[in-house]
Amino acid sequence: MKIRYLILIIVLLHHLGAQSLWCQEDYLKKMERDAVIYRGPVALKYPFLYEGSTYVFSDEFLEGDVRYNGKTYYRALLNLDAHRDELCIKLPESGVVVVLSKELVEEFSLGDKRFIKGRWEDEDMKDAYCQVLYSGNVMVLKKVGKDFYLREGITHVVYEKVKYYLVKDGILHRIKKTKDIGKLYREERRRINRGIAGIRKTASGDDEVYARAGAFIDNI
Repeated sequence: MKIRYLILIIVLLHHLGAQSLWCQEDYLKKMERDAVIYRGPVALKYPFLYEGSTYVFSDEFLEGDVRYNGKTYYRALLNLDAHRDELCIKLPESGVVVVLSKELVEEFSLGDKRFIKGRWEDEDMKDAYCQVLYSGNVMVLKKVGKDFYLREGITHVVYEKVKYYLVKDGILHRIKKTKDIGKLYREERRRINRGIAGIRKTASGDDEVYARAGAFIDNI
C-alpha cells in the first residue's frame, strides 16, 4: 500500500513539475510578444500598386539578430524597407509588421548580411542603414535606396539606387568607381588599381569587387 502511495506522489510531483515548466515556457513566449521591440508603429502600406519590391533584397522577411535599445534580439524576422529606410520586424504569430525606432537600432543582420546605422555627417549616410561589405582596418559599405517611376504614366515601378563608401581612418569617402579607391592611397595607387583590376576578372558582381578590394588594401 505504501508503495502505491509513493508511486502516486512521484507521478503527481512529475506532473506538477511538467506543468511548472509549461507555464514558464508560456510566460516566456508572452514576454517575447510584449517585448519593447514589438511596440513600434505598424508599418504603413503604400497607397498604390507597384512592380518590384521596396525592401532591400525581396519581400521575404529573414531571420536575423538586431541590437535594439541596448539589448540583442536573436532570430527575429526582419526586413529593411529601402525606400523609407525603415527596419521592420514581423510578429511571428500575427504576421503584423512593425517599424523599429531608428534611434534605438544599433546594428542588425538579414540572414548572413550585416548592417549598421551610419554615424557620419554625410547627408546620405547620417543615421542611414547600410550594409557592411568588409570590415577591418578599413570598412566598405553599401547603401541601397529605392524609388518609383511611372511607366507609361500608369504603373509605379521600383528602381534601385546603390552607393558605395570606404571608411579610412574613420573618415567616410564616397566611391563612385573603383579607381576612386586608388586616389585615397597615393603611394600605393598603381598597385591597388592593378589588384582591383585582377579582382574584377573573377568577381561575380560589384559587391564582391568592393568587398575584396577592402581586404586587398588591408593586406598591402
